[in-house]
Amino acid sequence: MIPVKNKLRTPEVKKVFVSPTKVFSSDIFKILAILNGFEHSKFAVVVPKTVTKKVIERNSLKRRVFSALSSVYKDIKPGMYVIIVNNKTADTDISDVESEFKRLLI
Repeated sequence: MIPVKNKLRTPEVKKVFVSPTKVFSSDIFKILAILNGFEHSKFAVVVPKTVTKKVIERNSLKRRVFSALSSVYKDIKPGMYVIIVNNKTADTDISDVESEFKRLLI
């Protein structure tokens, strides 16, 4: 699991949405980022209602993405990242999500 100090708070998420410096895209998700000289990386996962209407399923997807991220977050460049989940993420294996993180962010 990712430590609390590595999770974005609501004002920080809004800041990344308003003015991202970099955007990474894949079939599974889209990542908005602000890459500055931060001391460590911070992450947030957003699952829109268009992906699934049920709160339980959205929280489950968030937990799956955070668990995939937990193995690679120390190697990622310092910055603030917001991960926006697509419809395909629900059907994707965690190892595939991990490999996408490595491909896009490392």
